[in-house]
Amino acid sequence: MPDTSVPRRRARVLLLLGVGTAGLMIGVAAGFLASAAMRGELTFYDEWVCSRDEAPATTSDGGYFCAPLTASLPAGATWDPLGNRPYDCSGRDGWVVIERRQSGEIECFRDYTPLPPGWQLVS
Repeated sequence: MPDTSVPRRRARVLLLLGVGTAGLMIGVAAGFLASAAMRGELTFYDEWVCSRDEAPATTSDGGYFCAPLTASLPAGATWDPLGNRPYDCSGRDGWVVIERRQSGEIECFRDYTPLPPGWQLVS
């Protein structure tokens, strides 16, 4: 009877190497994605502040919520002057980057629209 222990051992080693390599590749990819997400570089192109047919509103105590465009706001709430906007506007036609003068906060804003008080275009 022929000795089959060597081919079995070789197959087992190759299987372990394959599984280990696949696990390493998955780990590296997951680490890259987690690192990019923590640095704020992982945004999806179509992420917006609110859903379609909604706009951001603020409360008198500084809170924030999204409300349907057809809704009446509760007492003390006002519509966000910047409106619904994408989180990332780089390379997006019709959008510009603006900055709040006092805090340096950066936001996207529709191009060719009058800027709200306290905001300026980023050059």
